[in-house]
Amino acid sequence: MTSSTNLKNIAILTSIVMVACGISANFLVYQSLSQGADSIVFSIIGVSFDILKLIIIVFCGILWAKGHALMSFVAGIFWLCLTAISTFSAFGFTSASIQAVEEKKAAASEQVNRKREQLDQVTQQINALAGVAGLNIATLKMQHSELGQQLIAERETLAACPPNYKTHCIKPAQKRIAALLAQIQPLTGKIEQFERYNGLLEHKKILDAEYNALLSGGGVAAAVSPIFSIPAKVLGIDPINIKFYFLSISALILELGSSFLVLVIAVVFNSHKRAQGGNIYDSYATANTTTFNAPINAPIQEQQNTKKPFTYNNLMNKGGAHFNAVLDWNSATKHTPKQERKLKGKAQDTGTRGANAARYKRIKKAILNKRVKPTLNGVKTAAQCANETAQNYLAAMHKEGLLKRSDKGTYLLNI
Repeated sequence: MTSSTNLKNIAILTSIVMVACGISANFLVYQSLSQGADSIVFSIIGVSFDILKLIIIVFCGILWAKGHALMSFVAGIFWLCLTAISTFSAFGFTSASIQAVEEKKAAASEQVNRKREQLDQVTQQINALAGVAGLNIATLKMQHSELGQQLIAERETLAACPPNYKTHCIKPAQKRIAALLAQIQPLTGKIEQFERYNGLLEHKKILDAEYNALLSGGGVAAAVSPIFSIPAKVLGIDPINIKFYFLSISALILELGSSFLVLVIAVVFNSHKRAQGGNIYDSYATANTTTFNAPINAPIQEQQNTKKPFTYNNLMNKGGAHFNAVLDWNSATKHTPKQERKLKGKAQDTGTRGANAARYKRIKKAILNKRVKPTLNGVKTAAQCANETAQNYLAAMHKEGLLKRSDKGTYLLNI
């Protein structure tokens, strides 16, 4: 009893924590989609989706237990859609949080510091050459080209001068060459500075891209998280992909796990409630006025027992009904081992042969007398049993030749 109680309490606490985490993730993600009053509306929508998802999974289980397979399937599809939205929100929340931490760690890493120093140096050089940014480089290159052609012509003229024509040929050519060089050199310096300026700008773009890559998760941002970088090295996979798989699986576990726990707890509480409700057979007082799916007529003593409290004496009454009871796991009633075995024997009257077939015989008689429909819901209502037990009863009657299968797959009396 104690271990069952502890397990139940742990399951409840775990479900509360997981549901709270899922709702918080949805709240923060939807809130970040807008600002001001709109963000409040968005956050309410996100929380509503998460709560609705949990409600629908409970109804899905209830509908399935009651035999409404189609409605349960529709509810399941709706639950899958809401779960997909919640999973996406949980993934977005965790990835944004992890990336913020990674960027903070990466900003203080040695590799990023070196890259930042390089950027600072290049920026200083660009600022020093900022004066050439406004030059008309096309005009300067054209002037430089014209002066260069003139220089070539003067040098050809100087080469053609006779050796003794110093006054009238050699010296004048040398003066013109010197004048052309004086005009060309400033143009050459400005063109070189402009080209260097452009080269530094291109280099800065490359450094900026590398720096941003380090801060975005592709480099140091992934390396600062060993949980991603170490498996990536072992498996030979990009750390970003490792992080993606990790966050995806975490989000799925959070959303699916919380829904599963809520469903399990709802089923357990439902069983608890049915167990505390006493005899699972309804009163036979309305048996004569009910045509279909009413509890079967039983001996007077058994009818009286159905109105008595759910006690050990009623269960052990030799003239009483057999019960498909669900015992409360927190029950304070103490029984001897022998009494426990007898209780379980009475509570497990689910067979179709032998000592455990008393209820089956009553159900079979009622179906043959047309007081109960040979359907899953009909047998479940009359016998107050689980789906599996009702299916076994119908299958046994079909095997005995008392029922037949219709074209739609339902059971009919084999008359």
